[in-house]
Amino acid sequence: MPMTRAQTSPTAYCHLPLELAPAIQTSLEKEYSMRKIIIGFLIATCLVMAVCMIPIFVLNTVGVVASVLWLGWLGRWGAVFLGALAIFVAPLLWMAAISPAVRLIAYAARAEWMFSTPKRVIVVSCANIYLLALLGSWFFVCLEYVAPRAKDASFIPMLVLSYSIATSPFNFIALRAKGEEREQKSVVLFFACIAYISASVWRVYGSPTWPNLFLIIGVLFAVAELVNAATKRVGISGQRRL
Repeated sequence: MPMTRAQTSPTAYCHLPLELAPAIQTSLEKEYSMRKIIIGFLIATCLVMAVCMIPIFVLNTVGVVASVLWLGWLGRWGAVFLGALAIFVAPLLWMAAISPAVRLIAYAARAEWMFSTPKRVIVVSCANIYLLALLGSWFFVCLEYVAPRAKDASFIPMLVLSYSIATSPFNFIALRAKGEEREQKSVVLFFACIAYISASVWRVYGSPTWPNLFLIIGVLFAVAELVNAATKRVGISGQRRL
């Protein structure tokens, strides 16, 4: 249907910006306020990460070598062999264990025609609960293997070795990722390391139960997801401005 002269004339839309100005201004103010909150959250998180990054970097790079040499000097060759085997095997087992949940989350995100929003939320929540339960069980097993050796001379190297075993799947996943995904996986790796260190300190000076461990992991991994989501939101907003 051809447009009339009044519709095609430049003056047809002259009043549109003025009518929408209050709504546009309110929307921009809300977006600006949200952006400030997100940037503040990211700055605070980056400061915490900067403080913890050096000891975590040292643990991730030289921790396994130092613990293996220490245990070898103590004559604990059985622990050295099992630890080295676990570090290589754990990432493969972990990838196989989380594969169903990861595929389910990805499929629920793509198949919008099959899943309504409530169903998609339920599916993704169940998958995330499964992942948290799996991670809590994995950390709990690693901690309980070290706990009986708390008064042994090999406790410290065993604790460091258990840290390397527990975080080896996340190191493997972060190294395999590329581009923006690698940055996101590195954030998850950082908070996984913080979660295991926190659980280890609690295990040494107390006796955390499985629900306590689940709570620690859940909170820290929720923060990791918030950091990734906030980073993505700020990046999208920046692209829109450009």
